[in-house]
Amino acid sequence: MPSAKIALSSGSPFLGSPVVFQVLAENLSGQSNIAFHRVILEVKVGVVGESTMEAYKLSIPVKAESASNNLLFDISAALQAKDEDYEYNPHTGAGTITYPIYKVQLKAWDEYMKDGQLRTTTAYSLGTDYYFIQGAFTDRERMASNASRGVNTLTRKPLTGEVVPSDGLYVYPTPNYSYTDSNFFSGNQPSAPTSIAVSIASLSSTIGDRVVYKDSNTEGCYAFQFVNGYGVVESAFAYCLPEEEIPKEVSEYDVTVPTAFNQIDRHVTRKTASRHQLKMSSGPVTLEWQEWWQEEFLNTMQAWMFYKNAWVPVSIVPDDTTKGIDLSADDLPSVAFTVKMDFDGV
Repeated sequence: MPSAKIALSSGSPFLGSPVVFQVLAENLSGQSNIAFHRVILEVKVGVVGESTMEAYKLSIPVKAESASNNLLFDISAALQAKDEDYEYNPHTGAGTITYPIYKVQLKAWDEYMKDGQLRTTTAYSLGTDYYFIQGAFTDRERMASNASRGVNTLTRKPLTGEVVPSDGLYVYPTPNYSYTDSNFFSGNQPSAPTSIAVSIASLSSTIGDRVVYKDSNTEGCYAFQFVNGYGVVESAFAYCLPEEEIPKEVSEYDVTVPTAFNQIDRHVTRKTASRHQLKMSSGPVTLEWQEWWQEEFLNTMQAWMFYKNAWVPVSIVPDDTTKGIDLSADDLPSVAFTVKMDFDGV
């Protein structure tokens, strides 16, 4: 088989974005009595440092035989299936969290039926391993890119303008993370992405590659940690509005009692446990920060809030519609949302 049997066509080191390999199909135009013809791509995915790998098989039918029939396989679904096993955790103290690097090995072959018998070609294994990290580019970021794109940051936060309380933890991703598209296409292994937690009380206004502003008034300010769109944990700080909701679901039903002249059926009510909801606000922000809150923080799939001296899991629930900045008004923009506790009780 030719050396170009499997080749990386387009993609990035983020496993949440499309990663496309092209596979050259065997040319069966000179054979007769072919019932079907398809190409199988086996994607083996493992975590660097672990011995076991999961195998996923993808297939595409060959619609027309030719000597240069390259089929395009997006392997991101297989990568994400392996990534589902990873468990995120919040920082509970100063230090570093390291995130996994995923290694991929590829093998391809053809299957076809001739004269009623299923036949396979010799499998071709790609000699180069490819490496991926968690996270994804947005559609807008991919539209503004070429066929490939490297990684040079693990946060979408603006560099300046962040207000943080004067105590607690500040979590930020590795500054200036670099994994170029040329390194990615060459199959070079990147460094492991990390999140770093530091004590805000002992910091100046410069943290990593960004500038933050301390606010000594911490009343009503809550610290969050969340998984951002690039697959790492970082901080956010929001203010609690003077509103708390405790939704209740109440079901009422009848309980039948033994028949007697002086006894009647009674009613019973069943209530669900309480899951508190807090109304929160980003506080006054610029247009750039407003976009970050709306497009990054509100879209997180996992978050924790520092509540009653512990990091507790919460759900970030935005309104159906989040208002943008009103350039005709003098008021400073802010982003409001609801925090729903992921546990019962207080």
